[in-house]
Amino acid sequence: MKVKYYFAFFIVFIIIFCGGFYALNPVSSNITLSIFGHTITQHPVIWIAFSLSVFFLFTLLFFAGNWLSNFANSYRNDKDFDDLLNQIYTQALYKKAEHFHFKTKHYQTLSQILKRFDLQAKLDTQPSSYAKIDALFNAFTEVQKGGISSIKIPEENEFWNLNAKNTIRSDYKFAQKILEGEYDESLKILAIQELAKNNHLGEKTLHKFLISSSTPLLARTMLDSLLEAGYKLPQEDIKALLLSSNLSNKDYLKKLQIFKTLLSPDECIALFENLSIQDKEAREAYVFLLLDFSMMEKAQEFLRDNEDLILAQVFIDLKKIGKNYSLEKFF
Repeated sequence: MKVKYYFAFFIVFIIIFCGGFYALNPVSSNITLSIFGHTITQHPVIWIAFSLSVFFLFTLLFFAGNWLSNFANSYRNDKDFDDLLNQIYTQALYKKAEHFHFKTKHYQTLSQILKRFDLQAKLDTQPSSYAKIDALFNAFTEVQKGGISSIKIPEENEFWNLNAKNTIRSDYKFAQKILEGEYDESLKILAIQELAKNNHLGEKTLHKFLISSSTPLLARTMLDSLLEAGYKLPQEDIKALLLSSNLSNKDYLKKLQIFKTLLSPDECIALFENLSIQDKEAREAYVFLLLDFSMMEKAQEFLRDNEDLILAQVFIDLKKIGKNYSLEKFF
C-alpha cells in the first residue's frame, strides 16, 4: 500500500472513529495522565486519537524500514545485474573476464560459471534490449559486412583480423603500420597489395622493408605488387627482393620473362648475372637469357664453371651441328 493512501485512510479513520466515539459519549469524564512529570487532562477521544497517531507513526517507521530494505536489495540486484552484463561484454570483446565483486550469492555463482566459458557472438540473433551488448553486436555485424568497427576491437578478438583487413583497404596509414609492425602475414600481404595498388609505397617504406627480416612470401608479394602497379624499381631493389623470395629455378625462369619486357637487354643480363652469382637457382635463367640473345660464347664460358647445367650444353651442341630446337624445350 502506498504511504499517501495509508495516510489518507488513517485521517479518515481517525475522523470517523473519534467523531463517532465523541457523538456517543459527549459528556465522558476527562482522563488525567502523567507523562514525563507533566500532568495532562483531556477528553477520552483525544487520548484515543493520540494513541492511534502513535500507532500510525510506528507503522510508518515499519514501512520506511521495509522500503529501505527493499531499496537496498533492489540496488544490489541491479548493480550485480549490470556487473554481470559488463562481464559478458568484457568476455565477448576481450576474451577474458575482469574481476567484479558481487553483493548477491547467486550472481557471484553465475559469474564464476560464465568465467569458465569462451563467449562468442552469434550475430544472427535478436537484439537483447541492453544497449551496450547490442552496440557490440552491431559493431561486429558492421565488420562482417566489410565496414570498420565503431568500437575498438582488441587483437585477441576473432573479429580483429577482419576489422584490420577492412581498415587496411581505406586507411593507408594503418596499412603502413601493419606493414612495419609485428602482425599476421596475411595482413602484411594485404597491406602491401593495397599500398602498391594505390601508389602509397614510397622509397622509405620499401627501404625499411628490404632491411627487415621479411619472409619469402612477403618479398614475392612486394615484388609482384610493385611490378603490377607499374613501379620503376632500381636493379638493386629488384635483386634484393628476388633473393629474398626464395625462388626455384623454374620461378626465376618465369620472372625472367617479365623482366625481359621491363628492362633493356643489357640491364636484364646484368641483373641475372648478379643473381646467378648469389643464388644458384638463378643460373638456368641466366644461361637461358644468354642463349636467347644468341650470346653463345658467353654462355659456353658460363657453362664451363657450371657443368651440371647439362641441357643448356646439349642445346649448344645441337646448335653447332645445325639442329635448331626451341630453347624452351631445354629449360
